[in-house]
Amino acid sequence: MPLIKSSSSKAVGENIKREEAAGRPYKQALAIALSTQDRAKGKKRGRKMGTTAHHLHKRSLKTS
Repeated sequence: MPLIKSSSSKAVGENIKREEAAGRPYKQALAIALSTQDRAKGKKRGRKMGTTAHHLHKRSLKTS
């Protein structure tokens, strides 16, 4: 079943139930439901872009 794309906590609870019914573990169902909620709110998750290149650049300066 498709997930509810809404920012309400009621939708998150329903999405968790749907994912658990599909056989996913609770923690994974929770992560999927919260991710769906964040996307509905327009938030972005994850690491910042370009941080790896920044750290590599710092390392190359130290070794020179």
